[in-house]
Amino acid sequence: MEKRKRAIQILVPFLLMFILSINSNAAEPACLRRIMPLGDSITAGDGEITDQSYMSGYRRPLYLSLRDNGFQINFVGSLQNGNLATPAFDYDHEGWGGYRDDQTAQLVYGFLKDNPADFILLHIGTNGINPDPSDVENILNEIDRYESDYNRPITVLLARIINRKEYSPETTRFNNNVEAMAAARIAAGDRILMVDMESALNYSIHMWDNLHPNELGYARMAEVWFPALEEVLPPCVPDLSISPASHNFGNVQVNGTSTKMFNITNAGGADLMIGNLSVNMAEFALRNDLCSGKTIPYSGTCTFDIVFSPSREGIVNGTLLVPSNDPDSPLNVSLSGAGYLLAGNNLPSKPQLKSPVEGEVLQGTDVTLKWQNSSDPDGDTVGYHVYCCKDENFIGCTPMAAVNPSGGRPLYAGIGTAGILLALFGSITGRRRKKLILVIGVLLALGSLLVSCGGGGGGDEGTGESTYNVLNLQSGTTYYWKVGADDGNGGVNVSDKRSFETR
Repeated sequence: MEKRKRAIQILVPFLLMFILSINSNAAEPACLRRIMPLGDSITAGDGEITDQSYMSGYRRPLYLSLRDNGFQINFVGSLQNGNLATPAFDYDHEGWGGYRDDQTAQLVYGFLKDNPADFILLHIGTNGINPDPSDVENILNEIDRYESDYNRPITVLLARIINRKEYSPETTRFNNNVEAMAAARIAAGDRILMVDMESALNYSIHMWDNLHPNELGYARMAEVWFPALEEVLPPCVPDLSISPASHNFGNVQVNGTSTKMFNITNAGGADLMIGNLSVNMAEFALRNDLCSGKTIPYSGTCTFDIVFSPSREGIVNGTLLVPSNDPDSPLNVSLSGAGYLLAGNNLPSKPQLKSPVEGEVLQGTDVTLKWQNSSDPDGDTVGYHVYCCKDENFIGCTPMAAVNPSGGRPLYAGIGTAGILLALFGSITGRRRKKLILVIGVLLALGSLLVSCGGGGGGDEGTGESTYNVLNLQSGTTYYWKVGADDGNGGVNVSDKRSFETR
């Protein structure tokens, strides 16, 4: 059992490092920040816990607090202590036990080259305490040198280090001198934030030995680091990015269509929650909307189409409204296009389906299809082809009727074969007619199976709507329907597709 436990302790760090190496290749959220805990054994977490696999000091409670408050952070460094501590946390750091501030000054540039950071938590000076702040200033100089060489700004959270359990006046003098030195650098534009650890601890209850806090003391240090980091860390919020940011559909024939796909990406660190997209002009229609009401994680995407169908000549301007929980919401996307008429024949407008609505469940097997009548820019009389099929792509589906609202009479389509057979039937006499009766009956039965909808309909110019009655459908079946507007001169415009279910 002991060997197994030891094997697990050895393997777990390697597994975690492997996982982290995989994650490091993934895209990082825009608000993720790399933080380097830098210092000596207090940064490592020496004290009450002596097993380095569980030793975490202030780092674990600080990391968990930042994470639980929505910050995206990555602790960085070449050392790992606390890999078996629970709850798990990011245990990388640069806390070198026994190191003085002058030794850290010689190494910090290399630390940053190997593990670049955006923020440094610097708690240094306990070992070889000396009121002279010059070694700490040399650390800051080396950080500035790295910033200049690699064009990477770093903010240093510089601690007034904790005092000893037995009060050390030299530690207080050191802290005062460091703070005065930092104040001059801050006035000159250096990115430094002082954090007072010395006065934060109750030395009668927060210390393990004369130099190191106990677990309660480390938790208190985390509580002091947290508001300082909260002040400088960027908020982790969703960031909605849309492509294209605007679109001009150009010249489109009146009642014709042009379609553009839009892509929404979440470039922020928090989930992006999208409301219902909308457009403010009838000529621009939202189609294939995979974004409205969706939650998009970091780097996730969704798409939708905008269809431009001008109903008149001239320029049309519109706006797409994209509401979300992005702090800059709502987003307005400019849409534009122009309608033009041909010298010859122009298309009728696209029929607008009224009922049944998409996905409606209907009681019974007789259904009335209703749509808004189309208009024609040339003044042509518009007829309608009605499609109703079980196949959502209308493969093999022929129009069942051509309805002319001005005539008020349904003209049946898709019955040409049966009509020819009936005509033949009428011209054949004698025994040959008797034999043909059975053939015609079988063909008509097959026709009723292949064409799954049948009935009649008509138009009503007074209401601006047309209907078609579909009879004897199968119960418990999903049907798809659409309507094509035909101006009789080669101009055909087909509606969107809808589905309904019979019960």
